[in-house]
Amino acid sequence: MLGYTYKLNYFYSAKDIKNKTCGMNRLLERYRQFVITSSSWYKLMFVLFLILTFFLFTALLGIMAIKIIYHASLSEIMFMIENPSKDNISVIKFLQAFQTTGIFILPALIASAFMHTHSLQFLLLQKKPYLFSILLVILSMIVFIPAINFIAALNARLNLPESMNSVEGKMQQLRDNYNYLTGLFLESKSLKDFLANVLIMALLPAIGEELLFRGVFQRLFTAWTKSIHLGVIISAFLFSFFHFEFYGFLPRFLLGVLFGYFLVWTSSLWVPMLAHFINNFVIVCYFYFIPPSGNSSAIDQIGTTADIYLLISIITGSLLVTGLYYTEKLKGNPRY
Repeated sequence: MLGYTYKLNYFYSAKDIKNKTCGMNRLLERYRQFVITSSSWYKLMFVLFLILTFFLFTALLGIMAIKIIYHASLSEIMFMIENPSKDNISVIKFLQAFQTTGIFILPALIASAFMHTHSLQFLLLQKKPYLFSILLVILSMIVFIPAINFIAALNARLNLPESMNSVEGKMQQLRDNYNYLTGLFLESKSLKDFLANVLIMALLPAIGEELLFRGVFQRLFTAWTKSIHLGVIISAFLFSFFHFEFYGFLPRFLLGVLFGYFLVWTSSLWVPMLAHFINNFVIVCYFYFIPPSGNSSAIDQIGTTADIYLLISIITGSLLVTGLYYTEKLKGNPRY
């Protein structure tokens, strides 16, 4: 009798759990329908909430993982984060991978699942790009390197009025910290370091940042402003701003605009993801195979002066991008 009562209680316990699960699913579905029918402003606030939530969650999760894997105390972890060096860069890279996932990838995937009945369709991940378009994108990103460097050199000459000396000082400090950390990241002494850099500095940012800025933000701002061009420009501005490196704001903004139009012309998020990956991958490869001898790599100097390389870069890159536009147009690719 006692055994029968235990089985009966267990049965009802499992049933209660199932009912609660079904109830939770119904609640999530109702909220999903509410988000789908809500305004673009509310959807934007929802995405920002997800970014903040997952930023905090993955930061804590990453610190806990570092504590377990590297046997480091919390004070030691905080010291390494605040004082990155060659000795602890592996820990910083580990945390960077966690935060890229938390800030960009997870919020974008969850937001798309709540904002559309078919998340892959909303993110424009269903359409495979044409092989010829892929080739044009790869070549254009390589050819545009001198032009990007020239714009970066112009941006680096930014001078603010004397009344803003304190602001300029902080911007310069952010730039120096950014360049120092980037140099530590890119330093590859082994194939293992190189592959880790490809993952952390090329692949994950290309996937995560394009999912969020082009896949989510660009779609939201396009719907909000009723303008594809404003959607591209606003999302590119946010893309550059959120890197918090203002002496590289302009080239990063223009890259964001280019990635945005790649998405518009092809209706496939895989294309800006590929372009973003190639842009970062070339730099990672260059630093691995041709390590810099001074404070900057030779690849950063190509095109910084108005020479033949810059002219070839602008003309050839423009032709390749125009070719991509007409290739997609002739194939009758609908704009999203």
